[in-house]
Amino acid sequence: MMIDDTISNLTDGKNILKKNPRIKDAVLSTVKRMAITLSAKNTRSSFFSALSKEIAKIYPFDRLSINLYDSENEVLCIFTSAEGTVVSALSTLREANANTVAGRVISTRKPVVISNLLAQFHGELAQPMTEAGLNCTVAFPLIENQEIIGTLHCSFVEEPNFFMELIDFFAELVPFITVFLSHVLTKELLNQTKTFPAPVHLPGALAKQDLMLFGSENMQELMTHAKAVAALNIPVLITGETGTGKTLLARYLHNNSPRSEHNFVKVNCPSIAPNLIESELFGHVKGAFTGANMNRIGRIEFSQNGTLFLDEVAELPIEMQSKFLQVLEEKAFERVGENIQTRSDFRLISATNQNINQAISNNKLRQDFYYRLSTITIHLPPLRERIEDIPLLFEHLANIQANQLGLPQISLSSKLMDILKAHKWVGNIRELRNVTNRLLIQNTRSKITIENLQEILNDNVSNTQKAQPTTPQAENTKNNTEQIEYRQEKNDSNDFQSLEQIERNHIIKTLKSCEGILSGTDGAAKKLGLPRTTLQNKMRKLGIAKEDYS
Repeated sequence: MMIDDTISNLTDGKNILKKNPRIKDAVLSTVKRMAITLSAKNTRSSFFSALSKEIAKIYPFDRLSINLYDSENEVLCIFTSAEGTVVSALSTLREANANTVAGRVISTRKPVVISNLLAQFHGELAQPMTEAGLNCTVAFPLIENQEIIGTLHCSFVEEPNFFMELIDFFAELVPFITVFLSHVLTKELLNQTKTFPAPVHLPGALAKQDLMLFGSENMQELMTHAKAVAALNIPVLITGETGTGKTLLARYLHNNSPRSEHNFVKVNCPSIAPNLIESELFGHVKGAFTGANMNRIGRIEFSQNGTLFLDEVAELPIEMQSKFLQVLEEKAFERVGENIQTRSDFRLISATNQNINQAISNNKLRQDFYYRLSTITIHLPPLRERIEDIPLLFEHLANIQANQLGLPQISLSSKLMDILKAHKWVGNIRELRNVTNRLLIQNTRSKITIENLQEILNDNVSNTQKAQPTTPQAENTKNNTEQIEYRQEKNDSNDFQSLEQIERNHIIKTLKSCEGILSGTDGAAKKLGLPRTTLQNKMRKLGIAKEDYS
């Protein structure tokens, strides 16, 4: 069974270390060995070998492994060969199904402890581990900057007598493992690109290799306009549905601007807790609030002489919009806890997938703030309005993913490509990337056919449902899925409800129908037509807790 009480107690590391000095010594010893190893040889195998040997000295295990997680495509791949028992039936690349141990860790963002795999999972899901003789496991999420980058798994043939102590040990060690893992992957990426990052913000430098791929006439016109706008030192607002490539266009504008040699700093507005966003943007000084143990530079200061990109800007709290507007007008800001103004010089690019007029009417976006954001507005069309670009985008995505994951290249026949072109693509390029990934995996099992392509596209939806249009014929919002959900909820109740309440009720209703599963083919995110991360952000914003749908 899953040990929920154990998980709930993994919150106070200081108490754990005070109660058990052995855990403290074990953690320090392991961290020291990993640091020494990486200073001499910074590779996946050397890092994982050092980690495995140190853990095995203290807590002998039967299998230890790390998965890397691609949140864009919801796919897991192994970090390096597992230590210990070989589980040959476990694929090196697989979907992050919420019904698996790793999938559950990712969907809940919490550790998963299972003392009896056979009792917890049934059928095919349990076979790879149990067929290898493993029946007890503990798994932890590896979280960096609020994003899950992987999962750590430690498994046994039977529950060891030190199992509870092992869980406390990993609760303390996992943050260090995450830092070392990120360091290894960053070094690996730099070796591949043979370039150095910008002075502060790594993604901004690596983004110079991003490409805006297009061939359709409407995208040619758009990119001609974008290239001209890139050279101007004025704010730009990018609008478009989820998954159309707004972040990619923002980086294109930066990389083709006079500020390209400086930092491109992205702020994902809905992912930052409201009580932290001021500190994230403006920075803070030591002692500004409880836990502020040192000075911290904010995102605005990081972007000095470069570009600041506010993604999903309509999700920025209204009081924060007012403060940010003041920064734009005065070209200066104050760190939290300080009354000294610091001059700012950055170009602002922002993006949203929301209907601007509706956001202003609902008091989610200040009108004066919108005017400052939108000196120039560029609207990215959905993929269904640029179907000529689908073959080009598919080939590019397939080549990149195949090379990164070490999989065979694939090419589709004209019939298969026609099916891709006819698809509705509610998730746009993000959905295309996900489909491409799944086709790469399918290609390792058998030849891609019309039948399994349609199955991937439609996720086992019946032929009747597949034939139905996904959007009303006459709609005015860009977010088609949200409008359909709103109309359905409106018809279910004669009582007056706010849009937020309607959205909250609909998400809870969907979560209940999916038994609380967020991702995967049967998950709530898929049914709502949202990326899993967007759904999680909405749940946090709307105050949806597990108790609401369990």
